[in-house]
Amino acid sequence: MAGGGIGPQIPPEVAARLGIRVQGGSDAIIGPTMPPAADNKEKEDSNSSSSSSSSSDEDEAVIGPAAGLAGCSQAQARQQTMGRIEAQMARGDEEETAAAAGSGRGEWMLVPPSSSNSRKGDALFDESWTQTPEQKQRRQAAAERSKEEQAETPAMRRSREEDEDKARWVDEFNRAHRPKSLMQMHQESVARSHHRKKSRAARGPADEWRQRRRAQNAALDTLGALGDKYAPGKSGSYL
Repeated sequence: MAGGGIGPQIPPEVAARLGIRVQGGSDAIIGPTMPPAADNKEKEDSNSSSSSSSSSDEDEAVIGPAAGLAGCSQAQARQQTMGRIEAQMARGDEEETAAAAGSGRGEWMLVPPSSSNSRKGDALFDESWTQTPEQKQRRQAAAERSKEEQAETPAMRRSREEDEDKARWVDEFNRAHRPKSLMQMHQESVARSHHRKKSRAARGPADEWRQRRRAQNAALDTLGALGDKYAPGKSGSYL
């Protein structure tokens, strides 16, 4: 047994043929161990992770793929990235300009205006919101009169004033000299009849009896006058 290990050991010739390194001496591992290939892979993974963490700390401010930035400083990487972005923007502007030239449209059709008048101003208070129908009608009549006065000539104004004077004179004459209308006459008759009824009710039955007595006396006087007219003469009979 080689190496002074504990437990059964692989013979050296078999280990050499299989590619297994046999540890000996005081640093020999006791117990089950990983294969040598797994140990090498674990070391490579740890080395790559440490290198990637250090590179990520250095290139933290770089945006985009950094495959072509290996071996560059942070400032150089940033400058190269900005250069690529500016080149892309320039190509985009050139493509838009070429498309506009090919379509035949002017700049005013493609570029928005600096100021737009499409937005209305602040809403102001309108008197029509609170006007009654009578006020609205008076306002419209006043507006029509003002328009007529503005379009009226001096001759038309004199003719209108003469017509107004004639209408006023005719109205005054009718009130002073013309008879009353049928409606006015009927109203006055109804008022007189109502007044008579009230006066009779106020006088009472005694006054009514006096009036009847007076009417009877007047009738008797009339009959007496007739008797005197057809009575025989003082000298006797006619024969």
